[in-house]
Amino acid sequence: TGEATGTIDLEFRKDYYIVSPYNINGTYDLRYVTTRDVGVFPFGNRNVDHLRGKALIIDIRGLDGLAASMFIGYVNSRVEPVALLYVSDWESQDIIKKSTIDRSVTNGIKSINISVSSDKGEELIRKSNSKISLNIECESVKNPISSNVVGIIPGSDESLKDEFVIVGSSFDSVGDDENTRYPSSMEAGGTAIGLEIARVLGSIKERPERTVILAFWDSTQSIDRGSKNFLHKHFASGYRKAFYIDLKNFGFNESKNLIVDTTNTLPKEFLAQNYIKALKKHARRNDVKIVYGKIGSPITQDTLKSDINSIIIDSEGIDDDIRTPNDNIDNIDIRKLKGPGQMLVDTVYDIVCGGIR
Repeated sequence: TGEATGTIDLEFRKDYYIVSPYNINGTYDLRYVTTRDVGVFPFGNRNVDHLRGKALIIDIRGLDGLAASMFIGYVNSRVEPVALLYVSDWESQDIIKKSTIDRSVTNGIKSINISVSSDKGEELIRKSNSKISLNIECESVKNPISSNVVGIIPGSDESLKDEFVIVGSSFDSVGDDENTRYPSSMEAGGTAIGLEIARVLGSIKERPERTVILAFWDSTQSIDRGSKNFLHKHFASGYRKAFYIDLKNFGFNESKNLIVDTTNTLPKEFLAQNYIKALKKHARRNDVKIVYGKIGSPITQDTLKSDINSIIIDSEGIDDDIRTPNDNIDNIDIRKLKGPGQMLVDTVYDIVCGGIR
């Protein structure tokens, strides 16, 4: 609220998301700050005492993930504002939606962190010498326990068993709000296909030549992701030949194509490039149309840190429905699961059971 500019209201899950949950109730001075204002390198150690006790807003649009994380972390740890709002690269939603906001905030931070849509963030920047009222109550569980479900089929070929093909999907969900249900049925499609791959490979007499890891990740909505802990434990030390396949959302009745992200594969990486070739072949065989594009996935951020090439497979045209109440079983078409499911079973079989040398 500002005397000259009036009052604007922001709606949860339409205009902003809570990134680090922390209870707050009060009215505070709102200030827009830049890297220069808070003394981020190369601007030296500026005096920031006048910013403490205020709600700060920063703009992270145009920054890559690492730069944004460093900026956010610096302001949280050095200035310690009562609240930190950051203008992000997404627009206000027309309906309530549970998007995944990448958490670049450690669990020890005592300031509430809020991701604000680009359009509403512009308004807040213009009001940055005004007052902001924050009334937020967050639910949290102390010392939660999460568990990945991981199955390993050791490779049978002495020359290939140290090459790993990892097929992964998320088997947790965003949960429900008090009056709104988010079934996340499309995301369950990735888990269903992963289970079918496990069933086929586990039931055939022929043993895979390459080692297969079938992973169902927990806590993928949090900073302490199951994938991050698993990969750090088993793939952090030394180079290991591995390729990761991330199965996202499948089965939506209005989706006509699968979208495939190959940007995290190197041209000379044998497993990755041969998987892409096999995927194209089995897409034609199963009458599945695929297109190529860029998809976000926190899990593939973890594979990058372990020098593992990865591919992401998702449904195209689901942005308006994913993680909304529309993402329900009534909008799942079994035919949209069968074709992609068979395509992925055939492709993984090709790679691990001798179809690709």
